[in-house]
Amino acid sequence: MTGFKTLAGAAFLSYIGPALAVPVVSVPTTTFQVIPTFTPPDQPATNVTSHGPYTGPPPTTTGALSTAVLAPSVAALPPGPDAYNYPSDGQLHAPQPAPYTPSGGLGTNGSAPVYRVLSDFDYESVALALYQEWIELDLFHWGLATFSVEDFENAGLTAEDRFLIEFMADQELGHATLLSNILGAQAPVQCNYNYPVSTVREFIDFCQKLTRFGESGVYGFLPHLNARDVAQLLLQSISTEARQQMIFRQFEGLFPMPVWFEAGVPQSWAWTLLAPYISSCPAGQTRLIWQNFPSLYILNQPNPLRVNGSDVFNETTGGYTNTASEKPIKPNESCLDNFEIGVNCAPAVSHNRSAPLSYPGRQVFLQWDNPGNPIGPNNSYITNTTAGAPRFAAWVSQLNVTYTPLLNISGNTAYTIQPNTSTFAGDPAVNGTIPRRILLSLTTYGRTASQLGIRNMPMPMPTKNLLQSCAAVGGRKSLSTTASRGQLASGPHQNTSNSSPSKSGSGGGTAGKRTKAAPPHKTQQQLDEELKLKMEGLSGDGGASGIEYEDGKPVAMRRSVRSNMFRYI
Repeated sequence: MTGFKTLAGAAFLSYIGPALAVPVVSVPTTTFQVIPTFTPPDQPATNVTSHGPYTGPPPTTTGALSTAVLAPSVAALPPGPDAYNYPSDGQLHAPQPAPYTPSGGLGTNGSAPVYRVLSDFDYESVALALYQEWIELDLFHWGLATFSVEDFENAGLTAEDRFLIEFMADQELGHATLLSNILGAQAPVQCNYNYPVSTVREFIDFCQKLTRFGESGVYGFLPHLNARDVAQLLLQSISTEARQQMIFRQFEGLFPMPVWFEAGVPQSWAWTLLAPYISSCPAGQTRLIWQNFPSLYILNQPNPLRVNGSDVFNETTGGYTNTASEKPIKPNESCLDNFEIGVNCAPAVSHNRSAPLSYPGRQVFLQWDNPGNPIGPNNSYITNTTAGAPRFAAWVSQLNVTYTPLLNISGNTAYTIQPNTSTFAGDPAVNGTIPRRILLSLTTYGRTASQLGIRNMPMPMPTKNLLQSCAAVGGRKSLSTTASRGQLASGPHQNTSNSSPSKSGSGGGTAGKRTKAAPPHKTQQQLDEELKLKMEGLSGDGGASGIEYEDGKPVAMRRSVRSNMFRYI
């Protein structure tokens, strides 16, 4: 019994002992030598390559990589046979393969991962991502080498900020090494580049747009890769790139993350925006299959370097990325050194801009190139489109694609009205840097624009929807609702005249038929006015399309927005 009591007391003391002990900070007295593990070498790279437009001989090979083409497009199909079978009721519906493990999933059967591509789709997609990593590696180093310490400090960027850019370049070397190892010996290598910038602020704007479409391009194809193991590694690298894009927005004095969802885009869209900045590549460089669309210029692209960023015209350094130009801005027009709250755009964790860079109902003036121009590495790719006359602008943002009719089309110019659309209540869909496209028609989608999600985007477009032009657009802001494809298709740009004979009276002879007179030809101004009337009431609160109304009057910023100013960053 005594023994039992002694043991019990010991057990009790062992329980309360830690509570009575005096805390002691452990200080190591010896540093042990740790043998380093094997570290794979980085892919050979040059920090800064040569730069400038391509001036070499004509290319011996032109056009995208190609083989036998089976059809002009991938046919649209209904959902798969099992798409709606799973009950999604929170219960388990199959035996568990192991404890705490639900049935289902891909790559969950215990097979060892193999990090290699498994199809042409995999190779071409990962190779595109590698081209993107290489240019970012060079771009970040190039900016640090080109602009002086004084240039950076005048733009509000300190030594610590510059070190962060250097670290991001190091990240790109890791990403390029990873993707090169996945692709093997024929992986694309580093090239020579050209950048449409001449100041630090332009450099930062270009970086935030380049990383934006690079990130979206990977999101577009990631769920479609055959190699799920590769998709996991690529996800880990693109997650880092998403952080880079947000940092460059902060460096530019923009709101760091103005959307709830990041959009995914098809590979050809990403390649179209990337290729113009690749001047030349070494002989034997692996070519890509993706299409290069003609450039789209946003003539009144908002300039985030200005106090009033929406009151602009021709303030970009060119098409495609439509990079902001600092040259037209006078010192008193710059938001960099204006310290008024809601106006200042110096580098910061976050800024609120009182005056929106853009807003629903704003006219957006567009101009696009004809196809057939040499572009990309060694001018060896050719811009191409099989679309007919352009009719709609597509605003690609978050989970939606919103279409607006092109108005006053004249040759290669037109304007459209920024839509008033939200992804969900309180989330303006057209926010941040977004891709914009010019399209021929909407007739083959068979669904409203708001139903087109990220997973639909990477699939090749039907023939009648092939893109006319391509651009990345920064600074779009809005609060609104989305008009359906059917509502837009009923606008005046649809040919609704009926010139077929109509029957009248009894008898089937020609005497009993009358030919309906063709309607008189309408001017473009009349067509535009009719469209505005047809779209009356489609926008929020029953106002004219694309225009917010409050108390019966059109306003650019409603009370609900003024009380949450970050929505207009």
